[in-house]
Amino acid sequence: MATGMELLRRWQQQQHPPKKSLTAVDPACLDETQAPTAEGVRFADLEPPELLRLHSTSDACWIVIDGRVLDVTSYLGRHPGGVESISRLAGRDATRAFAAARHSQAAIWQCRDYDIGAVHDAVQLRKAAVVTARHRERIRKLEKWLER
Repeated sequence: MATGMELLRRWQQQQHPPKKSLTAVDPACLDETQAPTAEGVRFADLEPPELLRLHSTSDACWIVIDGRVLDVTSYLGRHPGGVESISRLAGRDATRAFAAARHSQAAIWQCRDYDIGAVHDAVQLRKAAVVTARHRERIRKLEKWLER
């Protein structure tokens, strides 16, 4: 008869089978943050401040408000204060500027729609950077296709 610990171990193995080891030969197995982007950047090597600096353009606009990173790229053209009011703060902490603008409660709540993680959560920000890089690549391909 199996002991309680042995039964627990068997149950855990059934619930969480051992993962296959990653190999450098099979790129499909690589963690997405390890794979280089089209620009040759590996997000796994970057810390949050570097990730923020990479996302300081109109193609990828991240800002920090109250310790939370917001990807406001899709909001740039809709901002009532204009694109410039956000893009000048892209890739940086915009908390003071946001507070000084005296935004409405609705604007404050709307920030949640663009929240991608805490400024110190490197893992979450790296995942978001991968998604952003994918979006950029799709846009580039679409632009090339439309130019034909």
